[in-house]
Amino acid sequence: TISDIQNFVDVPNQTSELSAYESWSNVLWFFTKQEGFILPGEGGLLDDTSLRDFWPKKAFRVGCAGPQAICGTPYGLAWFTPDRRPYLFSGGSGEDLTAYLIDIGFEKQILFDRISGQSLERAELRFSQAYNALVVRFADSAGTNHLLFYSFDIQDQQSGINGGWYEFTDVDATSIGTFFDSGHEYLLA
Repeated sequence: TISDIQNFVDVPNQTSELSAYESWSNVLWFFTKQEGFILPGEGGLLDDTSLRDFWPKKAFRVGCAGPQAICGTPYGLAWFTPDRRPYLFSGGSGEDLTAYLIDIGFEKQILFDRISGQSLERAELRFSQAYNALVVRFADSAGTNHLLFYSFDIQDQQSGINGGWYEFTDVDATSIGTFFDSGHEYLLA
């Protein structure tokens, strides 16, 4: 019936606020500071007026730091956790998907550990098609702005994982974005 229509989803434990969400791989992923969830479902029509049959399901034992600290890429879902770790999830199966997370920030962890709590909530991740890279912007505890690329074109020789970091030390970016003009992508920082 029409009275069954709901336009909200509760976090399963109902004690935490949402910190971020992103649509990736035809699923809505949403996070609190402590956990990550997926919103799978059939989406059958209810009275021919709206979708139904969506239910939240716990996916990760780690949360997301803030609303812009998450980004879908062709290589997976990337995000910063509240403990300052950037993860990439490229797929997996089972009840708990935490074991499938790739810590893409291990070689830059000393730098990421310098992000203050307030700055962490404003950290930004974007995917650039032109550079085939995850673009990361944050400010450290001293107030210095950092702009980094995690290029998916580089293969790490030790781990065999595609991806390598590059930091732009001559840019004082306070925000990032992308702009498309005549089919060309431009990175704004």
